[in-house]
Amino acid sequence: MSDPTIQSPAGPADDATGAWQVSLAEIDAMGRKAARGAGFSWGLAEEAGRAARWLAAYRLPGPEALAAALTEIDGAVRQYAPHIDGALWRSHAGPLCPVATGAALSDRADRIAEGAACALGPVLHPILVVPFLCRAARDISCMIAMEGNGIRLVATAEGPVAFDWRTLQAQARCRLTIGPGFEAFGEPLRPGPEARIVSVSVWRVLDRFAQRTYVPATEASRQAGAGAGAGNRD
Repeated sequence: MSDPTIQSPAGPADDATGAWQVSLAEIDAMGRKAARGAGFSWGLAEEAGRAARWLAAYRLPGPEALAAALTEIDGAVRQYAPHIDGALWRSHAGPLCPVATGAALSDRADRIAEGAACALGPVLHPILVVPFLCRAARDISCMIAMEGNGIRLVATAEGPVAFDWRTLQAQARCRLTIGPGFEAFGEPLRPGPEARIVSVSVWRVLDRFAQRTYVPATEASRQAGAGAGAGNRD
């Protein structure tokens, strides 16, 4: 279990601007803490961190998409969670949380691969759904297609294949159809280096959410070696 008293990865100096190089592990940790600070359960927060890391490994805007999604969802996770009515997925807020939606899609991957298509939407920052589809495609050795508003993507066991990555990255919200994939129309994207350049402004958005998870140190907790910044892990 993650320890909520552990500090997030070190960030840029207060006067820093431009870009910030971070490792994939730091993106995972920061994404998890930020999602928790935005009100996600620990389970979904861990999924959020993994999704941001996975996208960053493929040179896709994982931290950026997560920061934007958390800014909109902030404190209202249940309102953005998917309500499933047959093939139609909606939320009480209107748009769907991509992390909660991705996790729910993973649970239904077998049925999707067998032909049970899902109509989602709209979904916030749909690029965050891609890691969940690719993980499911790998786990059950199938292809899963995602389409909507110019997006055409096939998740395969080897990685994602998109007709136009720029279109997918540009979508802040759109309706999606998820169904079985039958053909990959190109070569799967491959992961890159173990580090990623993230803008300082995006990192600070994530850090502001992460700051909410810190437990203020008390005299008793300091004497016990606990409290904010103690660095103890379960």
